[in-house]
Amino acid sequence: MSEKAQSQAQEVVASVDLTQYKLLAEIQKQMEQKQMEYIREMVAPSLDIKQVPLLIYRANKLGLNLLAGEISAYTNKEGQMVLVQAREGKRRKAGETNELEYMQTEAVYAVKDAEGKYKKCEFWEGGELLGATCRIKRKGHDRETVVTVKLSEYNTGYKIWANKPETMIKKVAQSQALSEAFPELGGVYDESEIPTMVIDARGGDYSKRRVKANIKKAAEAEKVKFDGDVKSVQEKLDAKE
Repeated sequence: MSEKAQSQAQEVVASVDLTQYKLLAEIQKQMEQKQMEYIREMVAPSLDIKQVPLLIYRANKLGLNLLAGEISAYTNKEGQMVLVQAREGKRRKAGETNELEYMQTEAVYAVKDAEGKYKKCEFWEGGELLGATCRIKRKGHDRETVVTVKLSEYNTGYKIWANKPETMIKKVAQSQALSEAFPELGGVYDESEIPTMVIDARGGDYSKRRVKANIKKAAEAEKVKFDGDVKSVQEKLDAKE
């Protein structure tokens, strides 16, 4: 490396604000091993235990409640931590700006006419669910943010997507509309925006380890007895929604 390159590198290192690293080190210092293991089991089972302090730090920086289920994480194929934000967290953050004038969401149903063309209709007219549209008006802005998403692009056909496709596709539309209307909320994946993973509405993918942790957490929140039978507990939780 040339002397000029070395000098430039040193300048970059010297300019870095070390406050964030000190905060992360403080979290690592204060957290006990059992506490980190509990958080990993309940929120992000696929993470390495060493990544848990970073998850806590990033959740705090984003102003999201980790234990309330507003954010979780998983490890991708490269071993990197990927944050997944629950829609409720994003909606709460948007509301806290006091700039959310309204948010309207509707499912898009349609029927085919004699020529095979789709015509928009209501669900009670026997239409096919094609997607959802979300409209958001932000105070001080002249135009609405309007987002329409296709069911075919997000429907995993698994679990809650199979049972409640309208509910889930509405969540996708809301999340994307919130991200567009409030770009400061971006930078984190939404739980229902990742079609390549099988995502449960309560967070997490469907690896056996993660399912059990998430269902157990959801059962505790809904005061449903968890006896270890994931399938039966899931059915009881779905019945309560």
